[in-house]
Amino acid sequence: MKEKKEKLSLKKHKLPTMQEKILDSFCINHTGKMKGMSSVSTCCLENPLCIRNQSTPGSICQHCYAKTMQEMYKDLKNKDVANIELYTKTLIDAKDIPDVNSQWFRFESFGDIFNRTHLENYMRIAEKNPKTNFALFTKNYGVAMEYFKENKCPKNVTLVISSMFLNKPMNIEPFYKTGAFEEGQCKCFTVYDYDYLKKHKEVNINCGSRSCLGCKLCYDRSSDKAPGWGVREVNEILKSDQSKAEGILIVRDSKKVDEIFNNILDLEED
Repeated sequence: MKEKKEKLSLKKHKLPTMQEKILDSFCINHTGKMKGMSSVSTCCLENPLCIRNQSTPGSICQHCYAKTMQEMYKDLKNKDVANIELYTKTLIDAKDIPDVNSQWFRFESFGDIFNRTHLENYMRIAEKNPKTNFALFTKNYGVAMEYFKENKCPKNVTLVISSMFLNKPMNIEPFYKTGAFEEGQCKCFTVYDYDYLKKHKEVNINCGSRSCLGCKLCYDRSSDKAPGWGVREVNEILKSDQSKAEGILIVRDSKKVDEIFNNILDLEED
């Protein structure tokens, strides 16, 4: 009887498998612009690159929402800290990679890649799940360049190079020169503020901003009619400036102006 109890106790406290750990590392209950998407992240508060970028004058990282979220929500921080150990230390064996039950998936919504092992583990997950559309956002340009000089980017992954500074897009041509990417498979993501947009009419703000699932510019390259097909630049308004800047964008968009005037005429007729 005692032996049976010990066996039951061992079953109850069975350690999770690697597949279970990976599945548990995913975030599937996002709110805000990531609502309806899945992701996996590490902790920006523990990433030396993120810490350095946050103290760089003019850096977009000085406006980091992920830092605020991880400081505010202890469970989120603890999960993302645990993911550092899971993804950055050793390569995950193919047999341990689970099926991803999501069509749209983001690598790093709260942090950045630490090293080559980290990046390669993400690419292994993507290769095992060809029906899922992944986007990897990074400012770790060196690690990404080193890896993609030697490896083709999986067809279901879009590499999104996040510009370090406000109003200054990164040059992503060197990434295309590696031969690792199809047209539009590597994108530059840049954030612009209100003051810059007032003076520069040529900037096309094309990021859906309030809903990644509704926009999919960074994810969907499935056909020549897909939002992200052939698009190299994704531009967003600084979150704190969005309400101020919307007026500028409406005035620049003739279709929106026509729509506003038509609505006014309809109201007058009523």
